[in-house]
Amino acid sequence: MSLGRPAGVDSAPNRTPLISAAHRQLAGLAVRLGARCMEVDHSPTGLIVRNPQAAGCCPENRVLSDTITCRPFERDGGHLWFFTAANEPIVEADRLDDAAIRIASRLTPRPADAPAERQEHG
Repeated sequence: MSLGRPAGVDSAPNRTPLISAAHRQLAGLAVRLGARCMEVDHSPTGLIVRNPQAAGCCPENRVLSDTITCRPFERDGGHLWFFTAANEPIVEADRLDDAAIRIASRLTPRPADAPAERQEHG
């Protein structure tokens, strides 16, 4: 009698994944965005990302936010990409850190009246 594995169990069972590749990528992105102090919520339409430190545009959107989706990008041979709510491609879905940086950057306002850096020429 073997104690390692039950009899009749294949080493590589043919199972359907519990979540899709796109949902796995969104879950990984959520972790990285959370580490960047972004609030994230999963919804049926995608990953809702909010920057609680940045004022939004109106009473319905009190903080800057976007809904990120993950789907095949036809112009890239059907590879998975992240997209904004405006359907703008962000980056390939396997580049989670790059995606988190770009999304957090888009949701971080820049001061409109910041002085331009002066370049001195010698």
